[in-house]
Amino acid sequence: MKKILGIFLILVTVFAFVGCAQTQNPTDDTQTKTNPENTEPPVSDGKITFLERETNDVDWDTLEFQFTLDPSFVPLESCPIEGRQEGVEFGETILRNLQNSGRDRDKELSGVTHFLQDDTWIFDYSTISEGDELICGGCFSVAVNGKTGEVIAAWAGE
Repeated sequence: MKKILGIFLILVTVFAFVGCAQTQNPTDDTQTKTNPENTEPPVSDGKITFLERETNDVDWDTLEFQFTLDPSFVPLESCPIEGRQEGVEFGETILRNLQNSGRDRDKELSGVTHFLQDDTWIFDYSTISEGDELICGGCFSVAVNGKTGEVIAAWAGE
């Protein structure tokens, strides 16, 4: 039950802050703060929200709506992911590769979460309307090992 609650809280936090992004403008990785208690607010550039957390308690096997992401969409040559900017570029490359194959043309990278302890990166993709508003149910996420680029999990949002 604790694992499910943990997953739920992480997803709610990510999606809540994506929809209500703060208008800070970080210019480099030194402005991204880390807090061992996982209470640091997200950093946003207006389109992409970045969260950095110390620990990862997500139980990947219990995620609903999982799907298999073809490994060819993941830019392994970009590993290891070294910081916030590289993480955002990595997530954008996954989406660009999907779009070049004819998939998910209406999606944008909307959030990046980095778990420091195990170097896991979660990339959140959302459907964006013409008015730059998020559309509920139009999202999916991909979790990647930042050292190797291996896809840990991919799942659709509700």
